Amino acid sequence: AVSLALTPTAPPVSSATPTLLPTPSLTRPPTATPTATQTPFPSATPTATPPPVYRLLAQERLCFPAGEAPLIEVNVLNAFLDPLPGVAVVVEWDGGRDQFFTGFKPAGGPGYADFIMALDTSYRVSLPAGSPTISGLRAEPCLDGGPDDLSGWQLTFQNLIIPTETPESDGG
Repeated sequence: AVSLALTPTAPPVSSATPTLLPTPSLTRPPTATPTATQTPFPSATPTATPPPVYRLLAQERLCFPAGEAPLIEVNVLNAFLDPLPGVAVVVEWDGGRDQFFTGFKPAGGPGYADFIMALDTSYRVSLPAGSPTISGLRAEPCLDGGPDDLSGWQLTFQNLIIPTETPESDGG
């Protein structure tokens, strides 16, 4: 017979080498990308166009004798048809602009100003304080003048604002 002898053995000793587990990464669930919306711009509030301060009272073609420069003559009157000095006048043409004032030529009167025209040029005249623009003014041969006479223009503007008198203070 065989006899077996059991020899007790010590349980295996584990070494203390930790096993690192992967760090969990948090993945966010997909979210909807916001759609760009256009913000409307504020719209301009319509306002009434103020009436012009001046109106064209008269437009007349003039004939200048040969040798005289053709002019745009401007006369500016107040509401009572009296000459009005110191009013700005603008003359424009393709590639140019000039501004001048009434009242600097005493022979023409306090409401008078003029501008020398060139041939083959179309001019526009306005008063910056508020007037219609008069366009298509050209120096051309006069139909009822001599063969070398040139036409110019006379424009008369009237101020539409009637001045109101303010009471004078008596000083106390």
